[in-house]
Amino acid sequence: MHSELKLRLKKLRAAGAFERVDAIVLYNPEFDMIDPNATYMTNVRADGALVVVYPSSVTLYTSDMSAPLTHGSWAKVEKAESFREVVRGIGGTVGLNGAFMSYASARRFRKKTDVSPFFAKARAVKTPYEIRTIRASVREARRVLASVRIVRGRTESDVASDIIRETLSRGLQVAFHPIVATGRNTSSPHHTPTRIPIKHFCYVDYGVRYKHYCSDLTVPIGIAEGVREVKGVLDALEEYIKPGVPAAELHNTALKLLGFRGKYLIHALGHGIGLEVHEAPRIGPNSKGVLEEGMVVAIEPAFYMKTRGVRIENNYLVTRNGCKRL
Repeated sequence: MHSELKLRLKKLRAAGAFERVDAIVLYNPEFDMIDPNATYMTNVRADGALVVVYPSSVTLYTSDMSAPLTHGSWAKVEKAESFREVVRGIGGTVGLNGAFMSYASARRFRKKTDVSPFFAKARAVKTPYEIRTIRASVREARRVLASVRIVRGRTESDVASDIIRETLSRGLQVAFHPIVATGRNTSSPHHTPTRIPIKHFCYVDYGVRYKHYCSDLTVPIGIAEGVREVKGVLDALEEYIKPGVPAAELHNTALKLLGFRGKYLIHALGHGIGLEVHEAPRIGPNSKGVLEEGMVVAIEPAFYMKTRGVRIENNYLVTRNGCKRL
């Protein structure tokens, strides 16, 4: 068994995933519906695949059509003519990803329980392999942006299209559809790029997927009121990102540092990144957890007024005594 898979099974056991179940079943129904926990246990993104996880072993069941997508799997790979027969052979209580699996699929299991919280806990603190891979994902994302022409007069959608094209040309995948916002559009956190030309300022929120792991950056381009102040807040927050700091406290610290702009921060300060763009921990005003060594988080102070907004986002590794910008 691959050493990384051994470590992940150990983390899953330590999180308590197998205390009430005999096996865990994860299912990827379509190419655009891949359970991140299945990828976590196999190192592949294969559609039409069933993953069965026991405390000390993992098997990936696939069809002939999806078999090529299983190359590189850390789990044992077996072809199955019928997933229904595989499921019937699993006895006892089955753990399912309640945050992902459909009701129609879940109802096939008579004795079942949701194990998604245990996966979230195990995945929140990254392994050394994951940290290296996310660091590379951030590096690749910065290279992509450096290769894209972002100047006054080009449209938001032109820039977004170029980011996607450049990402794919490098053998990467986009982690999410790029956000390019200029003018009044900067006041919308999840703006969809339009044919509006870029003016004196825009921000670009984008990320790539490298070896299944995501980056998530927001870069301001040009001159606008508040950019220097938000950058100063992000720089100052680096002193507060360390093990033991409550996530809610970090969010509230950002509000104080933003001053009068704090009331215009209308989303959580940050979130974990990894196999998903948004995963544990959530760093918001009502978050209950604390930062731990080995977590990788995206921190994005911002403000959104009626006609303008500014957001800057970097990715950080929580280290033993503080943090490191990736």
